[in-house]
Amino acid sequence: MTDQNAYSKLKRKYEKLEKKFQALELQVEIKTVQLAEAENLLKREIDERKTIKRTLENIPVMLNSLDQDNRMVFWNRECEKVTGYSADEMKLATDPLGKLYPNPQYRSALYAEWLKRGNHFSDWEMDIICKDGTQRTVSLSNISQPFQTSDYKSWVIGIDITQRKHAQAINRALFHIADAVNTTFNLDELFASIRISLSHIINTTNFYIALYDKANNTLSFPYYIDKADPSPPEPFMATLTDSPTSDVILSKKPLFINKDDLEKRAETNRIVGTAPLIWLGAPLIIRDEVIGVMAVQSYSDPHCYSKRDMDILTAVSNQAALAIKRKRDEEALKKSEIRTRAFLDGITESAILCSAQGKILILNKVVAERNGKKVDDLIGTDVLCLFPPSVTPSPTALLDHLVQTGNPVHFESEHCDGVYDNTWSPLFDDQNRVVQIAMISIDTTEKRRKESERLKVQKLEAISTLAGGIAHQFNNALFGIIGNLELIRMNAPDISVVEKYLTSVDDSAERIRQLTAQLLAYAQGGKYRAKPVSLNQLMLNTLNDAFDKGVDSNIRIQTHFATNMPLVEADAIQMQMVFAGAMSNAVEAIEGEGTIQVQTAIKFMEQSPLSGHTYVKSGQYACLTISDSGGGMDHKTVTRVFDPFFTTKFQGRGLGMAAAYGIVKNHNGFIHVNSETNKGTCVIIGLPTVEND
Repeated sequence: MTDQNAYSKLKRKYEKLEKKFQALELQVEIKTVQLAEAENLLKREIDERKTIKRTLENIPVMLNSLDQDNRMVFWNRECEKVTGYSADEMKLATDPLGKLYPNPQYRSALYAEWLKRGNHFSDWEMDIICKDGTQRTVSLSNISQPFQTSDYKSWVIGIDITQRKHAQAINRALFHIADAVNTTFNLDELFASIRISLSHIINTTNFYIALYDKANNTLSFPYYIDKADPSPPEPFMATLTDSPTSDVILSKKPLFINKDDLEKRAETNRIVGTAPLIWLGAPLIIRDEVIGVMAVQSYSDPHCYSKRDMDILTAVSNQAALAIKRKRDEEALKKSEIRTRAFLDGITESAILCSAQGKILILNKVVAERNGKKVDDLIGTDVLCLFPPSVTPSPTALLDHLVQTGNPVHFESEHCDGVYDNTWSPLFDDQNRVVQIAMISIDTTEKRRKESERLKVQKLEAISTLAGGIAHQFNNALFGIIGNLELIRMNAPDISVVEKYLTSVDDSAERIRQLTAQLLAYAQGGKYRAKPVSLNQLMLNTLNDAFDKGVDSNIRIQTHFATNMPLVEADAIQMQMVFAGAMSNAVEAIEGEGTIQVQTAIKFMEQSPLSGHTYVKSGQYACLTISDSGGGMDHKTVTRVFDPFFTTKFQGRGLGMAAAYGIVKNHNGFIHVNSETNKGTCVIIGLPTVEND
């Protein structure tokens, strides 16, 4: 019993142990599975991390990370490619940022900017210095969530935007150069603008533009900025084989010359001026023709320029050449316009150049002055607007005829300021089409008036000669009539029978004698007893003698005599007859109420024709003006006022103003009548002063 109980206890213990072992075995199996799974997870994680690392190392953007001590812990291949520094170099460097930003001032500025931006920044553009010393521009962004590959301080993604920035800079330079053509006033300003535009992408401390004159085989330096040689080289006759500039012109290609080659050139005298340490030039080409060279150089840094700078200069040179040519063409056009304008303004008559459609392209000052406008105000306007509608044939029809036939047009036009003789001549293009019209308008008003004056003077002189002949014939006849009358009175047996008839004959003879005296005055002026007299006193005597009984009470006579009037040499009787005739005409011209103004003055006259009748010699004149407020005369009447026996009255009194004209003319003076219908009449009589005689 005891053994069986012990066996039962042992069995139960064994069963318990077996169950525990089975449970433990199960746990081991579970742990083994868990360990295997953990091992797989770890392996996958390691693989993923390796994959991520390979990806980060090979992504086409710059990726780097710094630890808490600012030591580089990650530097991918793109970083190596852009900067030239390997990952080992950057990880082993105690100051990796100092390699990229060697300039302390620039690094301090970046640090100050970082304090403003903080750790979370994006698209921060900055310049870095690569291992080979070149400068590149990168755009950096901080990644706020670090990768779980290490306890890194920060991750920074960078993109090399050097090419983009240079492309943008070049485009800006090209735009500014193209825009400078419109914003600059001359070539000097354009050259300066080109240099400023280039200075943002290339060192232009020493910069010049040389222009090539192929016809004369010469180089000139219109723009030259240089630290070593402040004065530009003088234009020189060149074989184009003795300087870098000449080489560029001959080859039509850009040229990059380093220090060694420049020293060799200097030894063979193939350098003009001070030899630089590096030289870069690009041709200015228009339609495969070199018009010049644009060049930069340095005297202090032999590594100042690179091949990339040559590409930049070449790219900009094409636009610069176009800008220079356009500005040169503009200046040539301006000079041509100035010469044309000077030529046109030198023409004393109206000169216009218009399109075939009649739009004014160029005109001179005479046209503008005659139309009361400015030259610029008339540019682009319709030339036909300068002609009054009354012109016949129609200027529009004449313009159409000229354009259609190509034949010149000649016509006269009457304007408010005179009469013009117009000639329109066509200008043709290569296809013999009328494209422009040259218009010349000559003011013939003065010429016509002078011709009219000449004819009038000839007419008056002819009439004067005729009047003189008639007067002498009258005198001869009167001598016989008056003599026979006296013989009749002496020999007639009874004179009382015929006395009344003889008296009538005497009266007629006296009237003929007076008419003969007027004819002689018109023909010869009657200047028989000329002596120095006062014009003021002559007029006062005329008023006192001829109008001693006064005039109509409705007519007011106003006098204004100038003081200190010089004397004139005149026959007082004849001149008073002229004054009295002019006053009588003024009185008779007024119907009803009116005013007659009598004035004297001293005037200095230039030699010129006076409208209406005669010419005036230069000199000082004592002038009498008699103006009335009567009905006046029209132009046709005024032109005949000095004709013998012409009168506006119902019954004339003889020679009148014709005799006055003869008397004044014989006194070397002038008489002028100015009158308009309903505006009264003004008679001006001028006699040379004694000092002028």
